[in-house]
Amino acid sequence: MTEFTIALNENERNELIRIINQEIEDTRVEMHRTHSPAFRDDVKNEEELLGRLLAKLTRQPQSAASPGK
Repeated sequence: MTEFTIALNENERNELIRIINQEIEDTRVEMHRTHSPAFRDDVKNEEELLGRLLAKLTRQPQSAASPGK
C-alpha cells in the first residue's frame, strides 16, 4: 500500500481531528439505526478507518534522541 506524508499546521490538524470525531459519531448513529447487515458492515469498516486516521493524527511525535542519551 502506498503511504503519503502530509504537512499540517496545528490549526489544520485540530480541524481534521474535529471532523473525524464528528464522522465517527455519525457512523455510530447510522450503525444503530440500520437494519441491513451489509450496510452495517460498511459503516463499521468506515468507523474503523476513521479510527485509524484519528490515531495517526493524535499520535505524539517521537523525539530524535532517546531519553538519557
